[in-house]
Amino acid sequence: MSWGKLDPFAPIRRPVRRPVRRRATAAAAAIAAFGALTSTAAATATTTTAATETSARPALTYNACTRNVQFAAANPVSAILADRYQWATYPATTVGDGTGNIDWTLNPYRRVSWAMWLHSLRWVGSALDAAARGNQEATEHLMAIVRDWAADNPYPWNGTPTAQEATMHRTNVLLCLRTVLANRNDGTLPEDAGWLDALIVTHARSLEAYFSGFGNHGTDESLAMLGVGCLLGHPYYRDLAGRRLLEILDHAIYPDGSVNEQSTGYAAFNYSLWNRARVVVEQCTPESSLARTIDHGARMAEDLSL
Repeated sequence: MSWGKLDPFAPIRRPVRRPVRRRATAAAAAIAAFGALTSTAAATATTTTAATETSARPALTYNACTRNVQFAAANPVSAILADRYQWATYPATTVGDGTGNIDWTLNPYRRVSWAMWLHSLRWVGSALDAAARGNQEATEHLMAIVRDWAADNPYPWNGTPTAQEATMHRTNVLLCLRTVLANRNDGTLPEDAGWLDALIVTHARSLEAYFSGFGNHGTDESLAMLGVGCLLGHPYYRDLAGRRLLEILDHAIYPDGSVNEQSTGYAAFNYSLWNRARVVVEQCTPESSLARTIDHGARMAEDLSL
């Protein structure tokens, strides 16, 4: 079976290997305990409305601004203000008119990855950092770019450069932008930026609908969804992300500490990914069984990699 072609709405099947099935019992117990963190109303909500409305419940601790300077050296603030984007070894390209009005259809080098990283918005990381330091010009230009992306790329995004991996990365960028705006406004999102929360929830809808399966992409997507649930105080997505992480863990790390990746490079990446998952979960749900279960799995992988 190709995990990349899973029906996103189909029930997740457990593996048939006996050692994994034994550990699945512990994961099931963790899922039940994790669900107890959710309010009665949220726990029983199954409608689309429940999945798309942001809860009034206070947001939990979550650091959204990690890895946001992935392309900072190649894309400094001055380049972002000029709507110039550079990826890998390809020359920098002017992708907009200097006002944040970007041509999202561009792909001058005919590389899917070039377009995917453009749509990911990861390339604006240095401007996010500048905005966090109080740079108003960078803040306004970032908002213009994000508004333009939302206007030019209506949901759903499946089958386009905005799909799946780009959506996951972009969700994290949007969460970081929200954090920056709230931190500059006494901890609350400015009233004129309410559209940003709606856009973030739409990204969570996409992550829910188009799940990449039990590999590292599915893990990254679930962590982004967990961020939405924690930062926006949205128990529906926090719960769903928690359940998915536990399901993925049953497939990703075996009882002997080995992983399901088929290369040494991706095996090492999986170890680092689950250690990052441990940090994110501890920030979001520090007292939950989810945190303890993922901590155990990550430590097994860490011990094997030493």
